[in-house]
This record gives sequence, C-alpha cells and structure tokens, in this order.
Amino acid sequence: MAVAVGGHVVSVDVFDKPETCQQVWDRLLSGMVFDALEADGCEKQASTADVERLLEASRELSWEQAQTVSEGDEYRASSPQGDHASVLVFDGALVHGSVLAV
Repeated sequence: MAVAVGGHVVSVDVFDKPETCQQVWDRLLSGMVFDALEADGCEKQASTADVERLLEASRELSWEQAQTVSEGDEYRASSPQGDHASVLVFDGALVHGSVLAV
C-alpha cells in the first residue's frame, strides 16, 4: 500500500497477508489522515515511478537489526534526508515492511 499526499509519496507498507494489514489498519489510517490534513492543496499526483524510486532508495540504506518486542527479527534504516524504514521478518519471511518519507 502506497500513500501519497499531492505529488509526494509519504509511506509505503507491504504485508505478508491481508490479516496483518487489518491488524494495523486503524493506526495507518489515522497517520494518513494527519498527513492529508497538513497538505497545502497541491494538485500534482504521485506516480508508480515515485513509489518505485522510494522503495529502490530504501534498498540502498544501511540496515541494522533492532530489538523486537515479540517474535521475529526487526531491521531498521534511516536515510540522510530523514526517511525511515523498517521490516519485520518471521521464519525468514517478511511480515511487514514500511518506508516513511519526509
């Protein structure tokens, strides 16, 4: 799921299955609403290429393992521009990946 406000991609989330998305949907939606409220009425729209560029840039970041509160392994990364990314992996499979762009 990619979210853009005007021409700016603000977040991209990927999930292993619909049930995982459903568990975090309310938190994601409230964050999207606040992003939209802060928008200045830009008429430009983001494209698929904009989403692909953000995802590709996240692949180039320096990822570090983080402490998890439950099962699985979490990895986090930040860009010099202030973008943040994280992934949760369980048994070698991606459960949730997220990139937040500034």
